Amino acid sequence: MIENKTKTLNKIIPDLKKLKHPLPSEPKLTFFEGINGCQKAYNSLLENDAEILEFGAHLDLVEKLGKDFMKNFINERKKKKIYLQAISEDNQVHKALQKLDNKQLRKIKLYDKKLGHIYSSIAIKENKVLLLNLYQDPFAIMIENSQVAETLKTIFRIGLGS
Repeated sequence: MIENKTKTLNKIIPDLKKLKHPLPSEPKLTFFEGINGCQKAYNSLLENDAEILEFGAHLDLVEKLGKDFMKNFINERKKKKIYLQAISEDNQVHKALQKLDNKQLRKIKLYDKKLGHIYSSIAIKENKVLLLNLYQDPFAIMIENSQVAETLKTIFRIGLGS
């Protein structure tokens, strides 16, 4: 009798543990405030050489984070051989950046601005998603969760048309 109950409990314990933690990996959120915090968050994309996928508002990146900061970021990304793919609004800034794609280890796909405006950049790298809002009050949120990252990678690939 006790052996049967023990066997039954041993069978259901793994399922009960899943209820306690329904996600295979609990999400980790890190908040960054102000321009300095946003620069720190954006620089965290350089921690390893994995590719970066980005829905980019590059004019905001240059205007708010600063030309020198972005120049240093691009140089460091090139030095570490980190490739960046971006989907960005079809405008003069992105067309100019697109001309430098090969030189700057990047590929920008432009979308018709009639579809809408990207106010916040979203960068996806490995199991991390960085939401960077520089439009008014600058802040960034880093989400570390493989399911969220994979969802956004899939949306990115859909945006590329592949």
